[in-house]
Amino acid sequence: MANVTIGLGIVLLALGLGSYFGSGRTSVTALIPAFFGLPLLALGWLALKENVRKHAMRPGFSPGAAARSRECPETSAVPVKSAIPRQPRR
Repeated sequence: MANVTIGLGIVLLALGLGSYFGSGRTSVTALIPAFFGLPLLALGWLALKENVRKHAMRPGFSPGAAARSRECPETSAVPVKSAIPRQPRR
């Protein structure tokens, strides 16, 4: 999982830097993918060390988990429709 996080960080960093310098350095907003990629790269690199793996992978895994729950709501921990009937308010 650390290697996937490192790979995603590198891709986002390259995308951000490539779009920034490819557009003639006109807008800082082109660096937004790099702002996400650099922390992911650092967390993935830290996760390679056995003693800090749990601490580094929790925030490193969160964006992927959030994207997965958005993509497939049936796997989300939050129920879409409650099975418990609700009492009407008085």
